[in-house]
Amino acid sequence: LFPLLMIGTWFLNENIYYTAFCIPAIMFIGGLMTYSVRNKKGNILGFKTGASERNMETWQYANSYCGMKMIKWSVPVLLVSEVVMFIVQPDGFTAELMVFLQIIPYFVITFSTEQTLNKRFDYYGNRREE
Repeated sequence: LFPLLMIGTWFLNENIYYTAFCIPAIMFIGGLMTYSVRNKKGNILGFKTGASERNMETWQYANSYCGMKMIKWSVPVLLVSEVVMFIVQPDGFTAELMVFLQIIPYFVITFSTEQTLNKRFDYYGNRREE
């Protein structure tokens, strides 16, 4: 375990700009995958909550909404992260702070998707009257 920890620490110290790229890249790829499974329910991929799995209409809406949000947010998060990493002299703390700040959009997207589902659909998955 210790050699793996040493390799990981060396990798982050040698490639500090790579850490600012990882989370937005994962967000973009995850958004593409979530958006691509909107028409078919699976066991592995997709936005899986109780509200999104009530019926096929809620599944399609939740995965389309969440996937597009993740794709749209990944590019600005990447640009801001890279600009900050080039302006500020990067060190281990800066990289850890950037990773922490990059994870916040995941929570915001999850909560906004759940709120939108609750506004558009009732508890049984029927579309609400607008």
